[in-house]
Amino acid sequence: MTLRPVNTQSPLARDVELLSQWRNKNVKSFLTEFDSTQERTLRWLTQSVDHDDSRIIFMIENNEDGKIFGYIGLASIGWDGRSAEVDSVVRGVQGLPGLMSAALRALVRWGESELGLLTFSVRVLADNPALSFYQKLGFAESHRVSLVAEKVTDGVVWREDESSSAVVATRQLVHLDLENRNDARAAS
Repeated sequence: MTLRPVNTQSPLARDVELLSQWRNKNVKSFLTEFDSTQERTLRWLTQSVDHDDSRIIFMIENNEDGKIFGYIGLASIGWDGRSAEVDSVVRGVQGLPGLMSAALRALVRWGESELGLLTFSVRVLADNPALSFYQKLGFAESHRVSLVAEKVTDGVVWREDESSSAVVATRQLVHLDLENRNDARAAS
């Protein structure tokens, strides 16, 4: 398994196609719900991700045959605080048990060794089965935040509402921190 950085200046057509397809397949797992087209994904990669030095996305690829199984990345990299948020963890193809765990452990090791990161966090919707995945890898819940849905032209954006006067939310976002990085390195 290899974590191959996505070229955000001139993305590969195959990467754009798979990112779009898998985003649509998992749309309810994101804080923004919309129909992802290849044109929109290309624009996002080249105009947003490429200009954001606090973000990187990797395709999870088989070393031998180049088959791509999903994607994973880091966002909100705090260079001064040496922290990052695990982001865009999406299994695109079923199979290979333990692949996503191995990919996340590799991402954390790479972030530590190559970027000098010390702390890692993740945000996940409370109703997302991936919550237990992160907990098994050593991420512990720090707090939950109610989400408020905002209708936009082409979909829905879920926004955090930390106000004490928030109405009972239909959805919550769970914030987790990697408690013991040795857990993420184990069994690799």
